Parts: sequence; structure tokens; C-alpha cells
Amino acid sequence: MDLVAGIPGITLPDQVTVSIIPTGMSAVVPVQCLADILARRVLDAKASPEVSEADRSRMTASILRLASDAVRHLLEAMMTTSEYQKTFVEKIHDQGIAEGEAKGKAEDVLKLLDARRLAPSKDQRQQVTSCTDTAQLDLWFDRAITAGTAAEVFAD
Repeated sequence: MDLVAGIPGITLPDQVTVSIIPTGMSAVVPVQCLADILARRVLDAKASPEVSEADRSRMTASILRLASDAVRHLLEAMMTTSEYQKTFVEKIHDQGIAEGEAKGKAEDVLKLLDARRLAPSKDQRQQVTSCTDTAQLDLWFDRAITAGTAAEVFAD
């Protein structure tokens, strides 16, 4: 099995011995098992919510450019599993859920401001209704509970 692209004649054995440094123990492990573990790590990193879409695209381009055919095939096969694959419909669904959550929080902020008779300006209302950052909306809501004026709610 030739896993090193571009270097003819370098192949890996079917099994390798892996040493567990802290314990001093070692075990014979199939190379395919290690490849699966490493591929899973790569896909987990790509799927991390902390990774931006731009970084995800750069990671994908780098993987496609640098990985051997065997590794690319392994990653592509793993990406077809439900664990790593989100369909277009699922992504749109998740986006809709996030937008709905933000819209609901924005409505709550405005209801609370109105209920407390804090009279937000037209610009402040627009600021709330156009906001998609749920953390910001939560902050405004929390401030609206105790604020004496609408300006206090939106002070930064």
C-alpha cells in the first residue's frame, strides 16, 4: 500500500508497533487503524464549530493538494458517513434555526423595551431587528431589564 504520494517505492507495512510514552507500553497496530484515526482527527478539525468557513476551505484545499491518493480516498469515504456529512438541506435548516433564534430574541428585546416604556428610537429598533448576533441580543435584553432609558440599553 503506497501511502506516500510522489515518492516511489516508499510503502508502509501492514502493521506497526506503537509505543505509549507515559506508560512505557507498546502494541502492534494495523496501519489502516492508524490511518483511520488520523483521518478522523482531520475531519473532526474540519467539522469543529470554532473553524470558520474560510479556514475550512483552506484546510480542504491543502488536504487535496498535499495528501496522497490513498489518504484522499480514505478521507472522501469517511466524509460520506453521516457523522461528517451535512447535506445542503441540513445546512440550510441549521441556518434557518439560527436566524429564527435571533429573530425571536430581537422581538423579546423590543417587547421588553416597549413594556418598560423605554421608547427606543427608530434607529435603535432597526439595530435590534437587523442584529443576528444572539449574544448581543442577550446583552441588550439583560440591560433592558434594569435600564432607565433606551440609550442605556444600547450604550457600548
